[in-house]
Amino acid sequence: METVCLEVKELSVMRQNHPLLSSVSFQIPAKKITALIGESGSGKSVTVKAALDLLPAGMEKTTGSVLFQGERLEALPLREKQLLIGRKIGVVFQDSWQTFNPIRTIGSHFFDVLSAHTAMTRKEIKTYAIELLRRVQLKEAERVYASYPDELSGGMRQRVQLAIALSLNPQLLIADEPTTALDAKTQSDLLKLMKNWQQKSGGTILLITHDFGVLHEMADEVMVMEKGRVAEHGTTQDILYTPKTAYTKQLVEQYNWLISENKALHPHKQTVLLEMEHADKKYIKQGLIRQTANQAVCDVSLVIRKGEIVGLIGESGGGKSTLARLLLQVEKMDGGRFVWHGDQPVRRGIQWVNQDPFASFNAQWTMKQIIGEGLDYWKEYDKNKRITEVLHQTGLDQSVLSMYPHQLSGGMCQRAALARALAVEPELIILDEPFANLDLQAQAAMIELIQEIQREKGTAFFFISHDIRAAIKICHRILVMKDGEILDEVTAGQLLHTAHPYTKKLIESVQSLYITKQKEVEEYALY
Repeated sequence: METVCLEVKELSVMRQNHPLLSSVSFQIPAKKITALIGESGSGKSVTVKAALDLLPAGMEKTTGSVLFQGERLEALPLREKQLLIGRKIGVVFQDSWQTFNPIRTIGSHFFDVLSAHTAMTRKEIKTYAIELLRRVQLKEAERVYASYPDELSGGMRQRVQLAIALSLNPQLLIADEPTTALDAKTQSDLLKLMKNWQQKSGGTILLITHDFGVLHEMADEVMVMEKGRVAEHGTTQDILYTPKTAYTKQLVEQYNWLISENKALHPHKQTVLLEMEHADKKYIKQGLIRQTANQAVCDVSLVIRKGEIVGLIGESGGGKSTLARLLLQVEKMDGGRFVWHGDQPVRRGIQWVNQDPFASFNAQWTMKQIIGEGLDYWKEYDKNKRITEVLHQTGLDQSVLSMYPHQLSGGMCQRAALARALAVEPELIILDEPFANLDLQAQAAMIELIQEIQREKGTAFFFISHDIRAAIKICHRILVMKDGEILDEVTAGQLLHTAHPYTKKLIESVQSLYITKQKEVEEYALY
C-alpha cells in the first residue's frame, strides 16, 4: 500500500466573500514527485499557503484539514508547527524578492535557519552554506554568501532559496515555480539536483509549475487545478498523452503550440531604431581592504530595427538585465556609444517590463495608479480610456484596477507590467523575462499579442529570456550572451543548428528538458 506524505481534505479559502479554493482534496504519495499545474490564479500557490497556514492578510481558510505523515498540522502548537515546517518541510516560494529580508545578507538567512534547528557553530554554518550554494550552481559562492538580496539576480535568489530549503534535508520539499527565473542549462541542472536529492534521500516533492517541460522531466504524478478545484489527477503519462478533461486537453494543446515551428515573418520595415557600439559596464564593490570589479557588460554592439523582435538568451548572471538598463539609459555606460533614431524621445520611446514586476511596483499604489503612471507625463491621452484599452490588450479585468500589487498573482503582475509599458505607445519595449510567471494559456496569448502589436503598430521588442523555446517562437533574430559578451547572433530558424559551442550547449539543455519526443508518445500509445 502506498504511503501518504501529505493529505489535504476539503480545503476552502475565501477572500472578501470570494471563493479562491472550493473543497480541495488530494493526497501526495511519499517518495515521489507530484506536480501541481494550472493557469495563473487557479489556486496552486494559495493551496500550498493555506495547507501550511501561511495565507496573507485578507485570505481566510474556512474549511479543511491537513495531515503531514498522519499528523494534523492545525492541531499543533504554533512553535511546533514552525519547527516542523523548517525542519521536515522545506519551501521554495515563487516570489524570491518577498522571501528575503532586504537589509540582511544571504549568510544571515542561512544562519537564522541552521542555528534554529542545529547545534552548528557560526563557522560551520558558513562552510556548509557556501557548499550548498556551490551545489545549486552559483558561481562565486563566497561573494553570494556575503551579498544582500538586491545584489543578486532573480535567478540567483531563486537558487539561494532552494539551497536554504534543502539545508536541513527535509522529508517534503514544496517548490513553487523553483526554476521560473533560470536559464535552460541551470534549470536543467537544478531539476536534476532536486531529482537526485529526492531519489537519494527518499524525500517527497510537491512541485508547482506551469511548464510542461518541467512536468515531463520531473513528475511521477500530476494534479491539474482549475478555478480553485482539482480538475484532474493522474500519472504524468496519462495527463500528457491521454488527458480526460477539456481543460487539461487545452493546456496540452497550448504547450504543443509553444514548441511548434516559428512561422513569424521578418518585419518589412528595416529602419534602424537603436544602435549600441562597444558598450562596457563595470560594477565596483568596496571591501574593507580592496575594491573588486565585476565586468557586467563587455564590448557589446547591437542594432534593433523598427518592427523587429530581437531576442537575448544566456545563463543567469550573464549581464542580460544590465544590458537592458544601459539601453534604457537608467544606467550610464563606462564606455561605448549609444544612438537612438526613434521619433519619440528616449524617455517615452523605450519602455521596460521588469524581470521582477512586483519589485518594480509601488506597493502603496493601486494598479490603476501603476498602469496609468506614464500617462500622467504625456497629456495627449484620455487616461481612463487608454488604461481600459491596455487592460483589454493584456487580458486583465477591470477589477484589478482597485487592487494593490500584493493582491495579484505572479502572472497578473507580469501582465500588468506589460500593460503599463504599452500605455504610452513606445517604439521599443524591452521585455525582461516577460513570461516567467505566466501559465501556458497566458504565454500563448502574450506571444500572439506581442506579434500582433509588432505587425500592426510597428513596435520593436527586445526579448530577454531564459526560455529558448519562447525566444524561437517569437523572435526574428536571437543574440546569445555569456559573461557580459555577445558570443553568437542567428535568426530564430538557425538557432537549433548553430555551430557555436556555447549556443549548442544551451540548445542541448532545451532539447532534453522541453521537447517531448514523438517516439515516447508512440510507445505509450501501445499500452
